[in-house]
Amino acid sequence: MIAILLPIGLILLLLALAFLILLLNERYVQRQRLIEERHRTLGLPPGELVYEDADGQGETLSSSAYPLMGKPDYVVKLADGRPVPIELKLNVQHASEPFSNHAVQIGAYCLILEDAIGATTCRQVSRLCLPADLLRGTRKVKHIYIAGTQ
Repeated sequence: MIAILLPIGLILLLLALAFLILLLNERYVQRQRLIEERHRTLGLPPGELVYEDADGQGETLSSSAYPLMGKPDYVVKLADGRPVPIELKLNVQHASEPFSNHAVQIGAYCLILEDAIGATTCRQVSRLCLPADLLRGTRKVKHIYIAGTQ
């Protein structure tokens, strides 16, 4: 009797382990799809999303070299390893270029990231306009300010 129960128990254990691995893999694939869809929807530059604070839950970033701290909405790591801070601005109307305070804010994020990783992140600030309904009922984003990568 024990000779039969032991192999059956091991087989059931292996099946449960295989099911768990499949379940975890499916969750990983769904998360990757969600991240890629958000990247496309928001028009983020290609790269790995390494920081997010669009929901207000991100960790505050700070600089040890400068008296600066802040929470950019997103930070995307480019293929060459440079991080790019991205700031969403809600309800910005009729702007033909970034407001000076928005440019300073992105510049501060660049300094914080440069201090944190020791690499150059950005040189300029650019603006990307999005239709308000692009995000399908979520926050109405009018403009995204992205640190330039040149």
